[in-house]
Amino acid sequence: MTAYVRRSYPAKKYDILHKREAALIHLVEASGEATKIHQAAEDVREAHLGVQKALIYYARDVGNIEDIDTDQIEKAETAILEWRSLSIDRIIKRYKRQA
Repeated sequence: MTAYVRRSYPAKKYDILHKREAALIHLVEASGEATKIHQAAEDVREAHLGVQKALIYYARDVGNIEDIDTDQIEKAETAILEWRSLSIDRIIKRYKRQA
């Protein structure tokens, strides 16, 4: 018997993303050191990429080929391309609005 219940979404990846977003927002609000803000923005990018990759994994891990959610896979792949192409300054601007 497993010690946990398998989820249908990447809960741990979302937790990591939320923590990194909170850290970036805190640094932006506090007008932190530029290098720390840039590193936090890069961490947020990596967390977003991790979530999208996990979503692709969960969409493919259904057992039957007919049940694969191709729409979710396409959305995640599009999001991966978007987050890879975003500059650090654009990421920081996104989170400045939330601060």
